Amino acid sequence: SPPAPGDWKGIAFQSSSSGNILNNVEVRYGGGSDWYFVGDHAGVTSTTSSLTVRQSNMTFASGPAIFLSGPASLADSILTTTASGNSINGMLVPGGDLTTSPANGTWSSSLPYVLGGVVTVPSGVTLSVQTATVVKAGSPSYGLEVKGRLTANAPTGGRTIAFTSLRDDRLNDTNGNGTPPAPGDWKGIAFDASSTGNILNNVDVRYARDSAWYVGGDRAGISSPTPPLTLTNS
Repeated sequence: SPPAPGDWKGIAFQSSSSGNILNNVEVRYGGGSDWYFVGDHAGVTSTTSSLTVRQSNMTFASGPAIFLSGPASLADSILTTTASGNSINGMLVPGGDLTTSPANGTWSSSLPYVLGGVVTVPSGVTLSVQTATVVKAGSPSYGLEVKGRLTANAPTGGRTIAFTSLRDDRLNDTNGNGTPPAPGDWKGIAFDASSTGNILNNVDVRYARDSAWYVGGDRAGISSPTPPLTLTNS
């Protein structure tokens, strides 16, 4: 009989593991059941920052290609990796606070980061999003909330950083269903009054603003009640 998504559970890296490397690896037909969290039935699940993935291909998982939680959600060591035929051809980051250890993290990958809820950058944490990185969300109630610091600073005139709908196939087809994106597909980005030093430069924010963050009328792609937001070339 032919293989199918979910034929086996996949690979999981616990937070206590270290020195993990997947190089020139193909992970296929995983995601048979959850590992640590509801919804983490991915080809690869990681809760450790000590995982490097290079030149690999994630295919035909019943859930996301990769699931990142805890310290893994602030790691930037998944490089030149492709995904196809999965339920989500990207890296799912569940809703809730990103880890506070380490206090600084980077999002930079050839695969999109997919928000699995309201993902919060906590106070004291800096999230840096690198050039050409794509961040997506697939529900009007999902978005990115910043209580610490967000820097998305792509060189002007070069490739942008994109925050957009899961259904936006302009950069890559993440969900494989062909449904076109629409305004309000996700909640957008909100900067809490406690956040400081935020920078958005050469950033593209698309298809957001379905539901309010703090007040009834703030259904915008970007909501910021605080002055420390530098927004340029976006």
